[in-house]
Amino acid sequence: MDEAVQASSRDQKVAIQEEIDAKADYVNNLKQIWAQLDPWNTGIITLEEFEEKVQEDTMRAYFSRLKLDVSDASVLFGMLDADDSGSIEIDEFLQGCLGLHGTARSLDVKIMHHQIRHMCTMLNDIYGEKLRH
Repeated sequence: MDEAVQASSRDQKVAIQEEIDAKADYVNNLKQIWAQLDPWNTGIITLEEFEEKVQEDTMRAYFSRLKLDVSDASVLFGMLDADDSGSIEIDEFLQGCLGLHGTARSLDVKIMHHQIRHMCTMLNDIYGEKLRH
Protein backbone atom coordinates (compact mmCIF):
# COMPACT_ATOMS: atom_id res chain seq x y z
CA MET A 1 0.00 0.00 0.00
CA ASP A 2 2.77 2.45 0.91
CA GLU A 3 4.52 1.71 -2.38
CA ALA A 4 1.35 2.56 -4.30
CA VAL A 5 1.08 5.91 -2.51
CA GLN A 6 4.73 6.68 -3.21
CA ALA A 7 4.34 5.70 -6.87
CA SER A 8 1.26 7.88 -7.15
CA SER A 9 3.11 10.80 -5.57
CA ARG A 10 6.02 10.35 -8.02
CA ASP A 11 3.59 10.19 -10.94
CA GLN A 12 1.93 13.39 -9.78
CA LYS A 13 5.30 15.16 -9.44
CA VAL A 14 6.28 14.01 -12.92
CA ALA A 15 2.96 15.21 -14.37
CA ILE A 16 3.36 18.60 -12.67
CA GLN A 17 6.91 18.99 -13.97
CA GLU A 18 5.77 18.04 -17.47
CA GLU A 19 3.08 20.74 -17.28
CA ILE A 20 5.63 23.33 -16.13
CA ASP A 21 8.01 22.31 -18.93
CA ALA A 22 5.22 22.45 -21.52
CA LYS A 23 4.26 25.98 -20.45
CA ALA A 24 7.91 27.09 -20.59
CA ASP A 25 8.21 25.63 -24.11
CA TYR A 26 5.00 27.40 -25.13
CA VAL A 27 6.28 30.74 -23.82
CA ASN A 28 9.59 30.22 -25.63
CA ASN A 29 7.69 29.57 -28.86
CA LEU A 30 5.66 32.74 -28.29
CA LYS A 31 8.89 34.69 -27.82
CA GLN A 32 10.13 33.33 -31.15
CA ILE A 33 6.91 34.50 -32.79
CA TRP A 34 7.33 37.91 -31.14
CA ALA A 35 10.85 38.17 -32.56
CA GLN A 36 9.35 37.62 -36.03
CA LEU A 37 6.55 40.12 -35.39
CA ASP A 38 8.98 42.76 -34.09
CA PRO A 39 12.19 42.22 -36.10
CA TRP A 40 13.41 45.76 -35.39
CA ASN A 41 13.09 45.13 -31.65
CA THR A 42 10.98 48.24 -31.05
CA GLY A 43 9.10 46.56 -28.22
CA ILE A 44 5.67 47.16 -29.74
CA ILE A 45 3.67 46.17 -32.78
CA THR A 46 0.73 47.98 -34.30
CA LEU A 47 -2.40 46.51 -35.83
CA GLU A 48 -1.08 47.27 -39.31
CA GLU A 49 2.22 45.51 -38.61
CA PHE A 50 0.39 42.56 -37.06
CA GLU A 51 -2.03 42.19 -39.97
CA GLU A 52 0.83 42.36 -42.46
CA LYS A 53 2.96 39.80 -40.63
CA VAL A 54 0.20 37.24 -40.09
CA GLN A 55 -0.38 37.11 -43.84
CA GLU A 56 2.99 35.40 -44.20
CA ASP A 57 2.80 31.61 -44.47
CA THR A 58 5.59 31.19 -41.93
CA MET A 59 3.75 33.27 -39.33
CA ARG A 60 0.50 31.43 -39.95
CA ALA A 61 2.37 28.16 -39.41
CA TYR A 62 3.90 29.44 -36.15
CA PHE A 63 0.49 30.44 -34.82
CA SER A 64 -1.16 27.26 -36.07
CA ARG A 65 1.47 25.12 -34.37
CA LEU A 66 0.55 26.83 -31.09
CA LYS A 67 -3.17 26.32 -31.75
CA LEU A 68 -3.86 30.05 -32.16
CA ASP A 69 -6.24 31.15 -34.91
CA VAL A 70 -5.05 34.16 -36.91
CA SER A 71 -7.78 34.02 -39.56
CA ASP A 72 -9.19 37.32 -38.26
CA ALA A 73 -6.05 39.25 -37.35
CA SER A 74 -7.84 42.40 -36.22
CA VAL A 75 -10.02 40.49 -33.74
CA LEU A 76 -7.02 38.61 -32.37
CA PHE A 77 -5.07 41.85 -32.11
CA GLY A 78 -7.95 43.45 -30.20
CA MET A 79 -7.99 40.55 -27.77
CA LEU A 80 -4.25 40.84 -27.22
CA ASP A 81 -4.25 44.64 -26.84
CA ALA A 82 -5.23 44.54 -23.15
CA ASP A 83 -4.83 48.28 -22.55
CA ASP A 84 -6.56 49.32 -25.80
CA SER A 85 -3.52 51.43 -26.75
CA GLY A 86 -3.59 50.43 -30.41
CA SER A 87 -0.33 48.56 -30.03
CA ILE A 88 0.83 45.38 -28.34
CA GLU A 89 3.86 45.05 -26.11
CA ILE A 90 5.54 41.71 -25.52
CA ASP A 91 3.95 41.26 -22.08
CA GLU A 92 0.48 41.81 -23.55
CA PHE A 93 1.31 39.39 -26.33
CA LEU A 94 2.56 36.67 -23.99
CA GLN A 95 -0.26 37.04 -21.46
CA GLY A 96 -2.90 37.31 -24.17
CA CYS A 97 -1.70 34.24 -26.04
CA LEU A 98 -1.39 32.24 -22.83
CA GLY A 99 -4.96 33.20 -22.00
CA LEU A 100 -6.17 32.07 -25.41
CA HIS A 101 -4.23 28.81 -25.32
CA GLY A 102 -6.30 25.68 -24.94
CA THR A 103 -10.02 25.31 -24.48
CA ALA A 104 -12.18 27.44 -22.24
CA ARG A 105 -12.37 26.04 -18.76
CA SER A 106 -15.68 25.76 -16.98
CA LEU A 107 -14.53 28.34 -14.43
CA ASP A 108 -13.67 30.80 -17.22
CA VAL A 109 -17.15 30.42 -18.69
CA LYS A 110 -18.78 30.85 -15.27
CA ILE A 111 -16.76 34.00 -14.57
CA MET A 112 -17.71 35.46 -17.94
CA HIS A 113 -21.36 34.61 -17.39
CA HIS A 114 -21.26 36.30 -13.97
CA GLN A 115 -19.64 39.42 -15.45
CA ILE A 116 -22.25 39.63 -18.21
CA ARG A 117 -25.07 39.31 -15.69
CA HIS A 118 -23.48 42.06 -13.58
CA MET A 119 -23.16 44.34 -16.63
CA CYS A 120 -26.80 43.69 -17.56
CA THR A 121 -27.87 44.60 -14.03
CA MET A 122 -25.90 47.84 -14.25
CA LEU A 123 -27.45 48.65 -17.64
CA ASN A 124 -30.91 47.88 -16.26
CA ASP A 125 -30.27 50.33 -13.45
CA ILE A 126 -29.16 52.98 -15.93
CA TYR A 127 -31.85 52.50 -18.55
CA GLY A 128 -34.61 51.09 -16.41
CA GLU A 129 -35.30 48.25 -18.81
CA LYS A 130 -35.13 44.52 -18.37
CA LEU A 131 -32.28 43.15 -20.48
CA ARG A 132 -32.04 39.46 -21.26
CA HIS A 133 -29.13 37.54 -19.78
